[in-house]
Amino acid sequence: MVKSKFFNSKILLFGEYTVTLGSDALAVPFDHFKGNWNFSTNATESNANLQQLYNYLQKESKLSDLFDMKNLANDIEDGLFFESSIPTGYGLGSSGALVAALYDKYATDKILDSNSLKSIFAQIENCFHGASSGIDPLVSYLNAPILIRNKSEINSVQCEVKKSGFFMIDSGISRKTAPFVHIFNNKMSESGDFRTNVEALKSVNSQIISKLINKENIKNEFEIISKIQATHFGEMIPEKLKPVWQNGLESRQYFLKLCGAGGGGMFLGWSEDSDFLSKTLADTTLTVFHL
Repeated sequence: MVKSKFFNSKILLFGEYTVTLGSDALAVPFDHFKGNWNFSTNATESNANLQQLYNYLQKESKLSDLFDMKNLANDIEDGLFFESSIPTGYGLGSSGALVAALYDKYATDKILDSNSLKSIFAQIENCFHGASSGIDPLVSYLNAPILIRNKSEINSVQCEVKKSGFFMIDSGISRKTAPFVHIFNNKMSESGDFRTNVEALKSVNSQIISKLINKENIKNEFEIISKIQATHFGEMIPEKLKPVWQNGLESRQYFLKLCGAGGGGMFLGWSEDSDFLSKTLADTTLTVFHL
């Protein structure tokens, strides 16, 4: 059997937390991790997840009407599963890639408008998350950078990420988003100093996205984000990563930031000197992926 096409994971490059407050955010596909359709009688867990998704769609007629449900049911019975290297609990859009692949393979009349697609994807992904934005599946489906403005305005943008100094650090920790969002919301309601720094973060997030799209140097903005998060988002940074984070700020040779909710999963970095970075991390157990 010829394998179907791949659907990439996604990275929320900039805008974590502040996107919910109206700042710009930029999400991009990350092709180091991906998934595709396959058939097997042994992939019972993935097949069961698909059965769960099928049952969910069946109960939502406005969604099931969009798909060839008979063909989907037959394929699930024949051992269809989503063969994926995207780790769960990492904020990389594992369920988003699945939703994108489902729509690509089984939607009967595909919609081209990105905002309409986002709405449909959000409703489908609710099966796994309860409340999805639809952004993860959209990035995976379009395989293109997506700029989010004013919480819901979305546009595909031209943005060169590869060979732009970005890298990812694998914390080796799986996490859930909700507890860290809870921490953020509590600090927003209880601390004026925290709110002031989040406002600063909102501004610099929009600035760095604009500079990246316009192919300008982003070092100063990335450093500001790294400093704010090191000082005010400590609960979201694993202890083993803090010395590496601080070394970057002190040397100014590289900088780290959250990639999504934090707490675990991947963390985003930027450097103009990959050799310095390699030497710095040589004695750690951290794995680095270059974009």
